[in-house]
Amino acid sequence: MTKQNIAIAVPCTWAAIVFFLHVTRVPHADDASWLPPHTDKLVHFGLFFILAFLLARSWLFLGNPTRLLLFIIIPATNIAYGIVTGK
Repeated sequence: MTKQNIAIAVPCTWAAIVFFLHVTRVPHADDASWLPPHTDKLVHFGLFFILAFLLARSWLFLGNPTRLLLFIIIPATNIAYGIVTGK
């Protein structure tokens, strides 16, 4: 794999992991009552912070045509996900 392919594959793979974690059904939150309050918010922030870091790193590494492609694909994917899930 070239460095450009890796720069695209890493954030896309992380985005797929975040997507899977968000659409997977989990047991009731009462089962995790031993966790401090609002831990879910911290985990959510951490997942998307890592995603933003990886995307920013790719953005800086890639050339202009690929940047434009990412600029179109990322929002389109988010909008499609919102439409499909109804959120």
